Amino acid sequence: MTRGPLISVIVITYNSAGFILETLNSIRDQHYESLELVISDDCSTDATIELCRQWIELNGGRFVRTQLLVPERNQGIPANCNQGLKAATGEWVKYIAGDDALFPGTFEHAANFIKAVPQARIFASSFASFQDTFSESNRVENRDDRDLAFYGLSAERQHFLLVRNNYLHAGTVFLQRSLLEEVGGFNEKYRLLEDHPMWLSITARGQKVFYMPAYTLMYRLHGNSVFSHTGIEKLFNNFYLKRRGFELDMIYPYLRWYESLSYHYSFYLKRSFDALNLNRRSTFCGLLYRFFNAVSPMSILYSLKNKRLSNS
Repeated sequence: MTRGPLISVIVITYNSAGFILETLNSIRDQHYESLELVISDDCSTDATIELCRQWIELNGGRFVRTQLLVPERNQGIPANCNQGLKAATGEWVKYIAGDDALFPGTFEHAANFIKAVPQARIFASSFASFQDTFSESNRVENRDDRDLAFYGLSAERQHFLLVRNNYLHAGTVFLQRSLLEEVGGFNEKYRLLEDHPMWLSITARGQKVFYMPAYTLMYRLHGNSVFSHTGIEKLFNNFYLKRRGFELDMIYPYLRWYESLSYHYSFYLKRSFDALNLNRRSTFCGLLYRFFNAVSPMSILYSLKNKRLSNS
């Protein structure tokens, strides 16, 4: 097995009984010796905790250290991440959800990258999405951002872009534990949103996000996830409501006035469609939604800008 810096793998679980063994096995089977395993549960009501206990009894000796954290009440995702962080002792931290898995060689790639790029305190990597199971026939997307301009920018410019879009997939990110502690951990104000506020806090402190060109994460798409997808019955899910407080606090203050207007427009358009029972996958509702999106302030601004450029 390969040695290197101690990496704390923090597995975030909540009612993950159907998937957690695949997640844990993918960590156990890594050919990297210096791993600490912390399983941080958020008061699961299914068999997750018992499955984890049994698995640790059989496989715990493979790790430098293992710990299973079980709170007395449900706390939300950021608090669960902080619970795992407080228990971690590794120099580096890798979070993974209890329904995802890791590609072989994940930690060898990370250790080599850490050695090659010593100034990096946070870096992301590539991932593949799978529908329901991790069979090749169910692979639906390969996400390789090595050519994305975002990673070649300064921390200041990255922060500017992160205000407008979340470029990072949390499950692909490695972080120095000391960096997480410096920013005060995850913001627990937003119960279902741990990653985007963290990236904004880190880049606001002048820490640039680097990119490691390797596939590390197998991301599972399924209907029982905390962020379940829209499904076949709706045009959009209700996550826009859960993001609202975060956007008002950490997004809107950094936007130009016309960008802020466009964000407000998008939010209230969705609220209106929900209130009028138009958030349905039908030809009429879909056409109506596309029309109102097309006449949003930002769309009109871009159209005018492109028209001016075409006439110049």
